Amino acid sequence: MAPFQNVIAAAFLSARMPKEGRILDAGCGTGLFSVVFKDMRRLNAPTLIGCDIFAPYLKAIPNGIYDDLVCCDIAHLPFRNKAFSGVVAVEVIEPFR
Repeated sequence: MAPFQNVIAAAFLSARMPKEGRILDAGCGTGLFSVVFKDMRRLNAPTLIGCDIFAPYLKAIPNGIYDDLVCCDIAHLPFRNKAFSGVVAVEVIEPFR
């Protein structure tokens, strides 16, 4: 994604993100949109959970962005139904083409 598209996607995410509960960043990768989540933290953001299938990506995410990180395949999430107030999935469709 080009830098300009990142800004647009980040603005959209921050406007649409629930302000309470738990948010899942499905396919979070290396935390590309972590800037949005960090800014939301200043506004008493909800609990943020990041998940990705590639463990080295999760290890590259700076501390303090997510409340928890889970290594899993987003096609088979290990969470119960209705566990989250919202889900963010940015740039995860490409592998499924």
